[in-house]
This record gives sequence, structure tokens and C-alpha cells, in this order.
Amino acid sequence: MLSQFVITCYYIICGIAVPHTQTAAVQNCAVTLGISPDGVDFGAVDDKPSQLIFLILSHPDKSGSYRELLAEIALMIQYKSFCEMLISATSAKESMNIFHEE
Repeated sequence: MLSQFVITCYYIICGIAVPHTQTAAVQNCAVTLGISPDGVDFGAVDDKPSQLIFLILSHPDKSGSYRELLAEIALMIQYKSFCEMLISATSAKESMNIFHEE
């Protein structure tokens, strides 16, 4: 499905990628987290694979919501311990619990 959209990717810090696009398929913003302990190649400048991938979909009319969401992600991922806990999570429930604790 995403192949029909132009996807831009921010590579924020080592091992974290934030691919994003705008689509009318969502009413506001939607985000999903992909975790790959081995990493996924997003063509980062430092050649490091991304272990945490935050995919953001936003409605074209909701750029403010998108920026707020990106800012929240940026705040959370600045803490190495938070990222390490997410990478080592063994289930979606555990990942969600880590977010709720932060």
C-alpha cells in the first residue's frame, strides 16, 4: 500500500529512522513502531542500520499534529536507556508499557 506514496525518511540519531508521508487515508496522524534488533538499512549517512523505525502517516491538512508527534518522538529517543528498552522488548504489549512509563 505505501508504494503509492512518496515517503521521506528522517534519520534522527544512530539506529533510529522516521519514515513519513501524508495521505488522506488517515484523519489526523497515525504512528507505528517497528523494532528490528538486527537493524534495517535506511541508507543512513553513518551506514548504521535502524533498529527503531517510527512510521508516521499524517493527513495533508494536519501538519501541526505531525510536527507535535515528531517533537514527542525526538524527546523520547534522546534517552539511550529508553531506546535500549524498546529494542529489547519482546512483545507489542511490552513496547506499549515502556511508552506509558516514560
